[in-house]
Amino acid sequence: TLVGDGAAAIEAARGQAFDVVLMDMQMPGVDGLAAARALRAAGATMPIVAVTANAMAGDAALCREAGMDATLTIDFPATAIGQQQISMRVTPAAFRAGLADALDDVRGRDRAE
Repeated sequence: TLVGDGAAAIEAARGQAFDVVLMDMQMPGVDGLAAARALRAAGATMPIVAVTANAMAGDAALCREAGMDATLTIDFPATAIGQQQISMRVTPAAFRAGLADALDDVRGRDRAE
C-alpha cells in the first residue's frame, strides 16, 4: 500500500495488517518520526523501517527513539549540486539489498532479546 503523507500512513497501518512498514522520513504533514510514534502508541508491533536520504550522525538514533526498528539510508548521486533540481536514482537491486540488510538487523535484535 502506497500513501502520500504521514497521516495516511498512520490510517493505513491501523486499518490493515502489514508484515513491515517502510516509512519515508520526510512525508508531508506528519513526518515519519511522528507517524512511527503514533503507530507505536496505538499498539502497532510490526517492524517499521525508516527510509531516508538523511545520513547525518544521530539520525538512526532518532528513528529508534521514535519506535522504528531499522534505518535504510538511500545514497543518491546529485546531478545538479547547488541547484534546486536534484536527480535521485536508486536501482531496485540496491534498494532490495539495503532493505534486506535492515530487516536482518531487526531479526537479529529480536533473537537477542
